[in-house]
Amino acid sequence: MRFLKLSLVAVFALTLFSCEDVLDNAEPSTAISQENALSSAGGVDAIRNSMYNRLQSFSYATQYMLGPSALADDLASRTGSTRLLGYVENSNGVGMSSWATSYDLINDANLIINGIEDGVLDQAVQDQYQGEAYMLRAFAYHHLVRTFGYEPGMTPSSGGGAGWELGVIIRSMPTLSDTDASYRPRKPVSQVYSLIRDDLDQAISLLSNGDAGQRSYVTLAAVQALRARVELYAGNDQAADDYASDALSNTSASIASAGQVDGMFDETSGLNPESIFEVVVDPSTESLGVNDALSVYTSQQYNAIVPSQDVMDLYDTNDARLAWFGPCFDELSGATGSAVSGCLATHPSIAGGSEELELQKWEAEQGQYADNIPFFRVSEMYLIQAEARVGDATGDPLTPLNTVRTNRGLAALTGAVTLDDVLEEKRREFIGEGQRFFDLKRLGRTIRKPPEITNTNVQDVPYTDYKVLDNIPYNQVSLSESNAPADSVLIQNPGY
Repeated sequence: MRFLKLSLVAVFALTLFSCEDVLDNAEPSTAISQENALSSAGGVDAIRNSMYNRLQSFSYATQYMLGPSALADDLASRTGSTRLLGYVENSNGVGMSSWATSYDLINDANLIINGIEDGVLDQAVQDQYQGEAYMLRAFAYHHLVRTFGYEPGMTPSSGGGAGWELGVIIRSMPTLSDTDASYRPRKPVSQVYSLIRDDLDQAISLLSNGDAGQRSYVTLAAVQALRARVELYAGNDQAADDYASDALSNTSASIASAGQVDGMFDETSGLNPESIFEVVVDPSTESLGVNDALSVYTSQQYNAIVPSQDVMDLYDTNDARLAWFGPCFDELSGATGSAVSGCLATHPSIAGGSEELELQKWEAEQGQYADNIPFFRVSEMYLIQAEARVGDATGDPLTPLNTVRTNRGLAALTGAVTLDDVLEEKRREFIGEGQRFFDLKRLGRTIRKPPEITNTNVQDVPYTDYKVLDNIPYNQVSLSESNAPADSVLIQNPGY
């Protein structure tokens, strides 16, 4: 009976409805109540596991990592491939599909933050779990607000988005039934950022120093890494630099040397040496499978999204990161595999420049299409420091920038560092890791497309274009328009 009860708790935790979808799919919680789920250590553990499992979804794995590179100038569609083509053509706005999954994650976090009964967990364990929940709620809200809204102070002065300051709906209490899920309006971006900062402050107060090597769960360093990213997006250079420094001080991860770069993303060797926070995927139970995994879109099966020539031209012949690329080859086509045609880019240091290339960061070395997902890496913190110091933060940007460069086999730069120097380094470092589109967007720049594929279907996207923002799911807007009070209607983004 105990096994059955805990199984029901796990089912409850894994089927919690979205904070908005509950209005469409409200079902009474008759099998097991919130009180039962949060009144046992097993129930709390199930909800915590559910919270982390959201990060293994298609929205937070494949789309989160590959979408921003394909929306910009790093990745493009292999000739003849249609999978993820909407990203390359920017035909669907941002198309990150994060709404429902993000609010599911937020609801799990709200349960842990607000619902654990007294005495169920030891205080130290409860502090850890709630610190994790605050951080992951902030992480989900930041991804939502950067996808559906402009960054603070970056509302365009012209175009359809002129003066547009709406962010997303804020929910800070659990949604347990249709009676809990009242209609709510979107809040301004400034209010969403205030919630994110408050959550991260709470997480910092609850989590202990250091990570004891447990980088597959949220740690103090992971919270500080997210805060560094948040402050960079908000244009607060000194705070971004300070929090990046804190994250580097509190993580057991360190920057990979040039000799380690080749194996950084090989999970069979353990966690990525640079990961401050990495979600570990069990290939036997948690793989996204043949239609959804990172590997099937880049290095296996479909080989749908491939490097642009534009980005490959940025890699010097001595750059150790060239190990992240190889000839286009479908390892799953028959016993011995086969070459894939229609890839776009070459590099003179790979196969003598005679082979078109694929991205091989995601190769599912564990089998079953499974790759771990490193959401924050040490190199990002160094590059945040470099960018912040090019801006208003004190300190020399050369030091953190050259830390990355020299550990990739490149010569150190000298002289003045420009913002473009940092952004170019980020292109080389984070191709296929969820950065490029958002770097251009947060800086108010045109969303650049690879020059070699620009045609009638693929064009640069000006910052004033409505497609810089994603659309709120149409069914949610329609439902709200039909049922919500006038002051709580869910307003669609301009242009949609």
